[in-house]
Amino acid sequence: MRSLITFGFGLLVGGLLLQKTVWSAEPATLYMTEIPGQTMLDESEPGISLRLTREASKRAAITLDERFVPWGRAVGKTESGSDTLIVPFSRTAKREDRFAWIAPLFDMTFGFVSLGTAVDTKAEARTLKRLGVWRETSMEEELIKEGFTNLVPVSNDKALVRMLINGRLDAWYGSIAEAKYIFAGIDIINRQKIRFGQPVKASPVWLAGGLANSPSMVDRFRSALKSMRADGFIEKTMAQQDAAFE
Repeated sequence: MRSLITFGFGLLVGGLLLQKTVWSAEPATLYMTEIPGQTMLDESEPGISLRLTREASKRAAITLDERFVPWGRAVGKTESGSDTLIVPFSRTAKREDRFAWIAPLFDMTFGFVSLGTAVDTKAEARTLKRLGVWRETSMEEELIKEGFTNLVPVSNDKALVRMLINGRLDAWYGSIAEAKYIFAGIDIINRQKIRFGQPVKASPVWLAGGLANSPSMVDRFRSALKSMRADGFIEKTMAQQDAAFE
């Protein structure tokens, strides 16, 4: 009899522990800009950052309201709202105290893209007349902080491609993976002229949110992303994306 009671008590405790891992659904608004290879409106290939965020939200029982808006608005809405998210996001000193840093997703490498001659260092990039960079991004913030005076802010990928091919930019600074995605779609003659420089830095891509976000939501996402690393989901998804560009 004692063994039956002990067994029954064990089942009860085990059941209670399992119940703690069952979350009720919570809503969150995910702000993004369409960034090639990262966050895209194409459901057949939504991009690596969006794919990982969707999987994390599924595991965390978070219902996402996905909104694609201009980048500056995405940053502002995330910062001022509650239960708001943004991806992909870089952690900088200027942003440190303004956002909740939920978890890094993966490391991204940055470098220069040019025509004809590769640009491998920032010292070489300083000598150029016109250096393109995404407007209102951590890349622009980084180069301004380092004293670059030859920057040409660009707002969308189509303008970037057009300006570089037409000689209105000498090079562009940004994510190497993103650049490979963008320039894979141009005609073969111009594609053969594209030069990807050596990476000059690598930094984590973050899933971040507003400071008013509920602690419960933040904890759920952190637990979900931890499980995604543990079971190999992130590594497998990134390998699939890399294979698409080989």
